[in-house]
Amino acid sequence: MRKYVISWLVVFCLLTWSQSGMAVCLSPPGDVTGNGMTTVADVQCVILAIFWSLDGQVDLPPDCIAKTGSPAIWPDHNCDAVINVTDATLGIQFVFSAPLSQSLDANTNHCVDTCESDLDGDGDFDFTDCAPQNGLVFSGAPETCNGYDDNCDTAIDEPIEPSVGESCSNKTVCDGIETCPVVSAPNTVVIHELFFGAPNAINMEWIELFNGGDTPINVQGWRLGNGAGLNHIIDVGGALFIPSRGYLVLGTNPDINNNTGVRINYTYDTYTLGNATGKLTLRNASSALVDEVQNLGALAATANEGGSVGLRNPNDDNFVVASFAASTAAYSDEALGTPGGPNVDLALPICQSGTPPNCNDGDSCTVDTCDATLGCQHVAPPACCGNGVKEIGEECDGSDFGGTNCLGLGFAGGSLVCNTNCTLSTALCEEDVCDPTKPSAYFNTPKVVYSCNDMFTGLQVVNMNISSFVFSKNASGNLAVGATGGNFPSMTGAMPTCPGGSFTVQSVVLGGCCETYKLSGTYTNEDTWTGTMSVSFCQAPFCGCPTGDSFSCQFSTCKNQSFPITSVR
Repeated sequence: MRKYVISWLVVFCLLTWSQSGMAVCLSPPGDVTGNGMTTVADVQCVILAIFWSLDGQVDLPPDCIAKTGSPAIWPDHNCDAVINVTDATLGIQFVFSAPLSQSLDANTNHCVDTCESDLDGDGDFDFTDCAPQNGLVFSGAPETCNGYDDNCDTAIDEPIEPSVGESCSNKTVCDGIETCPVVSAPNTVVIHELFFGAPNAINMEWIELFNGGDTPINVQGWRLGNGAGLNHIIDVGGALFIPSRGYLVLGTNPDINNNTGVRINYTYDTYTLGNATGKLTLRNASSALVDEVQNLGALAATANEGGSVGLRNPNDDNFVVASFAASTAAYSDEALGTPGGPNVDLALPICQSGTPPNCNDGDSCTVDTCDATLGCQHVAPPACCGNGVKEIGEECDGSDFGGTNCLGLGFAGGSLVCNTNCTLSTALCEEDVCDPTKPSAYFNTPKVVYSCNDMFTGLQVVNMNISSFVFSKNASGNLAVGATGGNFPSMTGAMPTCPGGSFTVQSVVLGGCCETYKLSGTYTNEDTWTGTMSVSFCQAPFCGCPTGDSFSCQFSTCKNQSFPITSVR
């Protein structure tokens, strides 16, 4: 390996190349030293960086790498997050100003297409985007309270961000102040999301890893296994880091045009998410178990067609199937999931409810309310019920009835009662001795006689042969009048006083042709009243009559009637 690298140095030691004006990649392409020229020194610098990467990048990067540049200071020319031999090969092509292959540089601008890709259209290039396939997660995005990093700063739901608290608020102080709890991601790497395949992507699967720790973790040399001897060792020829609070997608097919549209960070080919063993293990380079998922068969069965399953919370136990849920977010026209980013479609709400303020000020004479913006409000009304003084807007207050008594309200006697809300109650007042319901039967002269029929069926619609009326008081305290010899419901209305009082009661029989029975009268003395008994008819849809009834007014012998009567009890 080292001899191969040294031979490159000999071949290209005298080559130089200079170019300006690349919008995304290094300018000129391959200028990792930042001196404005692409020369063999840049290739040498890449080679030093490869050795540094192979050693795990534990020391400071080589001094030859410029401290500024785009896309970053690292000589990762193909933007695959790994510094390896591929980058040295590209560096040589940059020195020669040789065109890159069509598969790498379709627009022939000497910038690898992967470096210019923005799959989710959020303005962050994929290689710098902490969630390259989620357009709501990017550098500068508002951080919300959801247990994930929304703005790619590696911090989760940081309280210093005003948008975090705002995302929990329901915009009213009357429910208290909603808060976002302190969220701690697991300080390790977890298996975060699994994709078992899609109908249009044969032999396609991917595994998403999440690093919840405070520092990047190098997974070079780590191993995937199924617990039954099938293993794959991750080997990229250099360090492959999962960023702090970041994600890494491992998959079987790196071709984004033929793999459901997922950006694969590392391709494996000696392992498969087979469900026979029902297990996926992740071990580090020292073979220590880092994470494990069981019940793969059950998880695969819960996934939507062409969809992944993911953890609702990265702190949840992978051994429990209920910790996972089927993804509902689409990352392409072919598949569901959130590869390379937080499982925002599965995360459960974590905002904590506030404590509503106690707006009771203890003063019975104030109206206590809560305004969504101003909070508790205490308003003293014009009248204060309960102070023993009848004021404007009150019917009474304690024993102060303002001079009103039962006699003044038309009762024969008794006592008024003041309710706690300062309204009058006449429940203890005594009724007038000429209560029309005592006794209740009134015999009328002449009898009210009338009948009519349905012309088609011959059925009798109205049949009145009323000789007397029976007065009573219903549960609501109103007058109810029934007719002896009438085939209609009891008529109701306000209770009259007598002598000299008047009353009107009525009942309505609904149908295609509505019938209204009305009785009106005026007392001439405490036992006698004169008035009118009437029946009227109204055709649907007028007068509130329902449609759809087959009976029609115009096809009956029924006509409006009115009968003068005198009734004595």
